[in-house]
Amino acid sequence: MRGWTGRSLVLGTGAALLATLGLMARSAQSQTPHTIQMIPTKVELEKTLDAKKARTGDPVTAKLEQEIKINSGQDVPKGSLLEGQVTQVQASEHKSDSSIVITFSKLHLKSGDEIPVKATLISISSPNYLPQSSGVGQPMPMAQSPSTGMGGGSPSTSSPLGSEQNGVPGVKMTSDIHQSSSATFTSKGKNVNLPGGTEMEVGVAYIPPGVKLE
Repeated sequence: MRGWTGRSLVLGTGAALLATLGLMARSAQSQTPHTIQMIPTKVELEKTLDAKKARTGDPVTAKLEQEIKINSGQDVPKGSLLEGQVTQVQASEHKSDSSIVITFSKLHLKSGDEIPVKATLISISSPNYLPQSSGVGQPMPMAQSPSTGMGGGSPSTSSPLGSEQNGVPGVKMTSDIHQSSSATFTSKGKNVNLPGGTEMEVGVAYIPPGVKLE
């Protein structure tokens, strides 16, 4: 998926990674590209993800830990669910590497309303009941960055958002702003295991009907 604006990562002392992200989009009514802001938030994985047990299509849910206002202007209350599914899984066999790909695609509000979103994970850390490798940063307003692939802007690097600087031992997370998936988790020589309660930072954006990402 091309056309995301350039991104920057900020690593603060004792804070998790934060991202400045924007989606380049074009509506059916206008040929002029515009930026859709992504909003950062913190979520908590509801159930354990295990490459040994997971199957493609399995639901994945994460609970919002704070209220946010998404780019549609709608308030999303704390406790709402970010919902998606396992889109690819490879279990470990005879101590081979394993992987799980997940894609979050909607926000489910307590009112029952559902909001279609594009979501990209920024960082992960161990559940609160396990030792943490770092604190988690607070949400901040998203700012537009130089565009990529649209001409006239300074291109961003093609490296993924993912980082090994996370608090889940033995699990590496990568996330690429050019991909439709939210994140890929890998483990060397064993099955990926993300326990329920895993803390995640994620950027989310509402995609209006009739708008295409570029």
